[in-house]
Amino acid sequence: MTITRKPLFLSLFLIVVFLFPSFMWAGGKKESSEPAPEATESVETTPKERTPIEVASPSDNAAIVNGVAIPLDRYQQQLSVIQQQYLMQGISVPEEQMAELKGQVLESLIDQELLAQEAKGQGYEADQTKVDQQLQQIKGQFPSEEQYYQALAQQGISEQDFLAELKKSLVVQQFVSDRFASQVAVTEEDSKTYYDDNPSYFVQPERVRASHILFSVAEDASDQDVAAAKTKAESALERYKNGEEFSDLARELSEGPSASQGGDLGFFGRNQMVKPFEDAAFSMKVGEVSDPVRTKFGFHLIRLTARNEKGTLPFDQVKPQISDHLYKLRLGELVKAFLDEQKEKSEINRLLDLPQN
Repeated sequence: MTITRKPLFLSLFLIVVFLFPSFMWAGGKKESSEPAPEATESVETTPKERTPIEVASPSDNAAIVNGVAIPLDRYQQQLSVIQQQYLMQGISVPEEQMAELKGQVLESLIDQELLAQEAKGQGYEADQTKVDQQLQQIKGQFPSEEQYYQALAQQGISEQDFLAELKKSLVVQQFVSDRFASQVAVTEEDSKTYYDDNPSYFVQPERVRASHILFSVAEDASDQDVAAAKTKAESALERYKNGEEFSDLARELSEGPSASQGGDLGFFGRNQMVKPFEDAAFSMKVGEVSDPVRTKFGFHLIRLTARNEKGTLPFDQVKPQISDHLYKLRLGELVKAFLDEQKEKSEINRLLDLPQN
């Protein structure tokens, strides 16, 4: 269950999420356990270069906060990453709303700097053990250390700069926790009221879980190559019928990225898979294995492992997520109020001609 909010209402959201370096998200964070063949099987092995969004400035800085500069390239990286996050969710920010997004990103960076300055002024320093733990957790989100470094290079960030931002974010996280966390309380009644007031958030569409074995063949392959791939699929199906485990066959034979997981694709809903795959999966019974199914990626053997019918998720199941959501929202409101006060007594020079929150 995901509690959704409109994509451009970022002011409170950004205050909370910056506590971990967001410029890594688009390049490295693993997808959920619900990949679709259309996306998964066509993933390229090397990241594409992404050109930072160009924004005019009279200098190389986006803003100066109490004498500390926020570099323009850092602002452009942050803006590019957030826009990429939207694209990964299938959301394209309309041109007329880009100005608002740009302004919100700039304000979020100013907020980060103000909090960092306040934390430093009160003597907060990064705990190296926590820095090391967080770094290992971030690296663990990548299939390999090489791809972690590729993501840094793709964003135009050195590991030294990344570690500096990581240390700053952890210092600010500790400061925010010490200063505001004790003031936030979420009762079960609060969570239940939210649940009752937002029923559409908790409607779960019909979803299925499946595993597959892929035998790759291009859409424009010769008849001979198509026949060969289909023969491989039929041979694997016969081995399954003769008692071999589907997951073992997937690990041995599948030519898709899910092979190492025994072909498991997790849960998915409609319109997340290529249509022939979707049509087959949603028509099957749990435990059933399909005949070879042809898609633009090749031939699939599909095994349906679970099915969740459409319905409203019960309150007890979603209560922890609601409580966490309300906690972060209320924490963000406290931090925002604090930042509004800080801005009144700070010297902030915004060097971009953008709308302010």
